[in-house]
Amino acid sequence: MTAESTGFRLSPEQAGLWTEPGHGAARWVQCVAAVPAGRSAGQIQAALGRVIARHEILRTGFVYVPLLAAAVQIVHEPATPELAGIDLRGLSPGD
Repeated sequence: MTAESTGFRLSPEQAGLWTEPGHGAARWVQCVAAVPAGRSAGQIQAALGRVIARHEILRTGFVYVPLLAAAVQIVHEPATPELAGIDLRGLSPGD
């Protein structure tokens, strides 16, 4: 059985955050990071991918199961993270 086919009961805290499908905002994580000189976006993406592969909590999501009329948490397989690069070097600190 794969990790994606095994659902786990939500904790009380997770259940409190869950809303019925279609009745709430999606939740995801975003961040801004400065890329050190000499590092490429590909190197940063690969390093982030290794961290995500190593830590299940970064791949855990909620899935609604109609038969149970409830959500369960599942651990997704590792995937390549999506990165959007924006060059901010030309902006002043006040921008």
